[in-house]
Amino acid sequence: MDRRQTYLTPEQAAHHLHVKRSTVLAWLRAGKLAGAKTGHGTWRIARQNIRGFVRNRRCAAALDPEPLSGKELSAVRRGLEEIRTGRTVSFEQVKRENRL
Repeated sequence: MDRRQTYLTPEQAAHHLHVKRSTVLAWLRAGKLAGAKTGHGTWRIARQNIRGFVRNRRCAAALDPEPLSGKELSAVRRGLEEIRTGRTVSFEQVKRENRL
């Protein structure tokens, strides 16, 4: 049995997790994904840490009693974009526009 650890770059981890490299780096900085910086300041992530991260995220998702529907997720994204651009509306206006 080979006991050597396999390490991935953030790019490789992003590929395995189906996310962007910047997302992996944000998780590393926040401590959500375990990794280590090399002497050159680059990140390396143990393959077993990727497996544990995926397993933990699946468990967390399974605990959500009512995940968002596609329509609800679109509404959230639209709302965030409106906030980002400075456009705010009342809930009554949103209901009138039948956006939910």
